[in-house]
Amino acid sequence: MKNFNSEIHEKIGNGFRAKSDGSINAVREILYSAFLDRFKVESLVAIQSSDDVMVKVLEKKLESKGRDRGVVQLDDPDLRTGLEYYDSQNLLLNGDTPDSLLANGTPNEAA
Repeated sequence: MKNFNSEIHEKIGNGFRAKSDGSINAVREILYSAFLDRFKVESLVAIQSSDDVMVKVLEKKLESKGRDRGVVQLDDPDLRTGLEYYDSQNLLLNGDTPDSLLANGTPNEAA
């Protein structure tokens, strides 16, 4: 096939197309329960037991949004801000990070 480059193309039938990075079909809205399942238990315990007023306000805000809608928008700027604050307070534990918690959803997590 003329112009085929295996690093940037994939074969389809008798032709080829550009490889997809997955962003076209990225799942950015997931079930609230699936979002909670992403957290390590230790992180959830640390968040729940925090006496920090900002953590309590963020927790209520994020919980309310998720519960009311039943879904979590992974691109919600308030969500990222909240997770980054949790991280700055050392409440995200055992590998939980804002980026890992906001990674593209899987088909099983999709709303």
